Amino acid sequence: MNDQLVSYIKQQLAKNEPGEVVVKELLDVGWKKEIIDEAFAVAKPTAPDTHSITTSENTSVQEQSVNTFSAQKENLSDTYATTPKDKESTSTESLAEISNAKLPSISAMIKGGFDIYKEQFKTLISIGAIRYGLALIVSVAMVVGGMSLAGVFLSGSGTETAIPVATLFVIGVCVAWLNYWLMLANLKAIQGHKEKVSFKVSFNKTGSQVWSFLWISLSALLAIVGGTFLLIAGASLIISPFLLLAHTVTIIIAVTDIVLLIVSLYVFSVWFAFSIWVFLTDNLRGISALTASRDLVRGRVWKISTRLYGALFVIGIAGSSLIYLLKLTIGSFVPMGATIISLALSLMFISPLSFATIYFLYEKIRLQKPVIPETPHKTRTVFILYVVVGAIVGSTIIGASFFVPSIIASLL
Repeated sequence: MNDQLVSYIKQQLAKNEPGEVVVKELLDVGWKKEIIDEAFAVAKPTAPDTHSITTSENTSVQEQSVNTFSAQKENLSDTYATTPKDKESTSTESLAEISNAKLPSISAMIKGGFDIYKEQFKTLISIGAIRYGLALIVSVAMVVGGMSLAGVFLSGSGTETAIPVATLFVIGVCVAWLNYWLMLANLKAIQGHKEKVSFKVSFNKTGSQVWSFLWISLSALLAIVGGTFLLIAGASLIISPFLLLAHTVTIIIAVTDIVLLIVSLYVFSVWFAFSIWVFLTDNLRGISALTASRDLVRGRVWKISTRLYGALFVIGIAGSSLIYLLKLTIGSFVPMGATIISLALSLMFISPLSFATIYFLYEKIRLQKPVIPETPHKTRTVFILYVVVGAIVGSTIIGASFFVPSIIASLL
């Protein structure tokens, strides 16, 4: 018996969801009818008739999904008491079931994302319009501020130049903060599409979460850099002793490193693709969000990545083609007008549609795996190591980019 499935069914029935609806959406994402019947027998005295519910690859994918996942995680340990052996068996069975479960196709993902976009059209357009206005203001400010700053540098003293530089720096930090807040509000509006989260609510709920959002984004980037570096460095150390007598040692190591670089970047990016969504739905932060995202895709990296990147590729091609047509038509008469319209199209349609498509896939994955298991201490330690190494490598690269050119120039 899958305790996660039973817990999810109980949560849905407690929200007065019709049993037939719950069964149908579980069937649609790949749960077997026999397993659903057994879970309903535990969760509800009278299980619904699943024989009358059939699955179809073309079934509408915009069904009612999971609204809150954290409550299930908190209540799971109190509701079910199992021995370590039982837990291990349940975990193995769950992973096997999830690995074989159906995921939406690329076309279904895009359709589901577009349905979410339509549901939250007013909120997403409003947030996109603010981001658009902010981008225009920043563009004008950069031109005017750059010209003014250049004049101060040419005619002013050190004290006179320090004040405008500090002012521009403070303004830049404030603008960056506001932009991240807008991005997070945009994601919150998408995540809350079932509850019809409004423009005001999306801002109110995310104002205090910007720091956590930035930390998760930075942690994911550093973990990708650190994990990739450790993998390549380890492979190089292993290969080198066996190739000391070979004339092609450098070429072989270089090719191996390039292959490992591509593979590791690919795998790590898929691992952390849902970390922000885990943060918004389960309030998991930092390393916990990264490990939870990894647990959701574990065993299905290829299946999930092909859909994830495939859908984004289709949306990107369609959006780029539309922008190109705008530049050919409007741009031939009003070049600046085409650029302005293209920016508005990106911020108000292409970007939110892309995020909505990713979230639709995340919803389906969470329907298959409602409860995220607690991350072992050893795994957390490894991920912390990735982040630390990534910070060291990143700082070294940034420092080298600043100082190496000047050192080389002084030597010449």
